[in-house]
Amino acid sequence: VAGSVAAGGSVAVSTIQTRAEAGIANTTLNAGIGDPGAGTLQAHVAASDDSTIRAASGSLQGAGKAAFGLASTVNRIDTLVSASVSGGTLRVRDLVVDGYSKALIQTLAAGLAAGGKAGVAGSVSVNLVGTEVDARITNGADVFARNNVGVLAENRDTVQVIGGALGFGVVGGMAGSVAVNLIDGVTTAAIDGAATRVTALAEQDAALTVNSGRLAN
Repeated sequence: VAGSVAAGGSVAVSTIQTRAEAGIANTTLNAGIGDPGAGTLQAHVAASDDSTIRAASGSLQGAGKAAFGLASTVNRIDTLVSASVSGGTLRVRDLVVDGYSKALIQTLAAGLAAGGKAGVAGSVSVNLVGTEVDARITNGADVFARNNVGVLAENRDTVQVIGGALGFGVVGGMAGSVAVNLIDGVTTAAIDGAATRVTALAEQDAALTVNSGRLAN
């Protein structure tokens, strides 16, 4: 607050970079399918990340003649999630390879300016999410399951924004609010490699539920 002119602002910057990996590489599990107990192992390879940013920025200015206020937030999450079976021989009852991301940005930016003659206020929020989720059986892995084999990759990244501005003056008031949100992701579930072999017999009534792969906005 000032007698004639007041100007101010606030900036909040938050960044998260993560890497979550889980894998079985060049490993033999229950290799002798005719041996007692062979094919009874339940194997689950899972990697997940739930990085979260909660940020708030505000500016409040008042003056006898003119006031200017700006609040801004800049938030970024970069994540790599990888779950894999690479090479080796697995004789199991069930195998699930699961990669999952649930990044979340929640942000609030608000500006308020009040002047005897003029008030100008604004808020800006920029939110960026870049996620790669990869679930894979690869590099010549030999997998035999009595029931199910599931390779699952899922991405549920979310951005939630509240932005506002109020400018007040006897002569004039101006206010504006801008929000820019970008979610950029690659989600892959795959069985690949010319030498990779996967067999699932579904001998027992043990269903495995999977997503359709539909993109949900």
